[in-house]
Amino acid sequence: MADTPLQQCLYDFGEVFAGKKSGITVPGFMPPAHPLVPEYKSGYAYPEWARDVFSWFIHSTEPLFISGPTGCGKSSLVRQIASRLLYPVYEVTGHARLETPDLVGHFALHEGSTVWQDGPLTAAMRHGGILLLDEVDLLDPSTATGLNTVLDGAPLCIAETAEVVKPHPGFRFIATANTFGSGDDSGLYQGTLRFNAAFMDRFVCVEADYLPEPVEADLIAKLCPDLPHDVRKGIVRFASLVRGLHKRDDSTLEVLSKVSGAEALDLPLSTRSLLRWARWVTVSKPLAKAGINPTKHALYRAFGFRCDTMGRRVLDELLQRAFGETSKNKED
Repeated sequence: MADTPLQQCLYDFGEVFAGKKSGITVPGFMPPAHPLVPEYKSGYAYPEWARDVFSWFIHSTEPLFISGPTGCGKSSLVRQIASRLLYPVYEVTGHARLETPDLVGHFALHEGSTVWQDGPLTAAMRHGGILLLDEVDLLDPSTATGLNTVLDGAPLCIAETAEVVKPHPGFRFIATANTFGSGDDSGLYQGTLRFNAAFMDRFVCVEADYLPEPVEADLIAKLCPDLPHDVRKGIVRFASLVRGLHKRDDSTLEVLSKVSGAEALDLPLSTRSLLRWARWVTVSKPLAKAGINPTKHALYRAFGFRCDTMGRRVLDELLQRAFGETSKNKED
């Protein structure tokens, strides 16, 4: 299956993503699905910024650069769009020691013979699909610059085999990052590097953010329908406060100016973590009979234990602010 040539086709965008024909077509691949097509998740909630990514899939073949805070769903959105359009996704996580051969490929020993094995970039260009390069701002700038010709749509020249791989019509390049290649002045994303303007000039850029509070509350309600409304509301309010601190939002810092150590809290809080918290609140309800606060107990099992001692004090204060003084009885 993996070596079978993929056949492109056009889907009706509205029919695929909204269940209603729109007359707008978006390219994809015909079934059967390639093994690297991500798992389809029904009920997935698209963020507001998804419209820019949809437009890119419909109208552009240039590389795409998605930047946003940790845990806001950058890669998840790409996977879910790919799952519906049957795009294989060749996913690579960037790091300082990632080099061009890791992307292009290498010789390997197979049954006593030396054979060439395509790397993820070569495979995506040869067969069609999305190369998803996560955390691209952790790459060494020289490695990033080595991708410039590919980003321009030129064929890939493999020096070791002298082969020239022309990009498949269905090849797409998507990079995700916490910055837009200008480095990190906030101190939140240590290790991110600056890219030169020539590299960044090759991308269509999209700014990502977390889901709105009402959307996350709806997701929690679907996952945990027995969870009281005020508990769901408190969970998303808590997330809003933590994310505001993480992004150094001025209004959040002002509201929490009297919370000692709040400005030092560095806790990326994804929607995935919130849903885990909600599930643990449900599981922990019986603990209320022993005088244990289920919401606080669940918070630490879901993500709170990542914090140091000062961070945990801040979480306790934020929990009180998000749920109010009556929260201890509300979630019993």
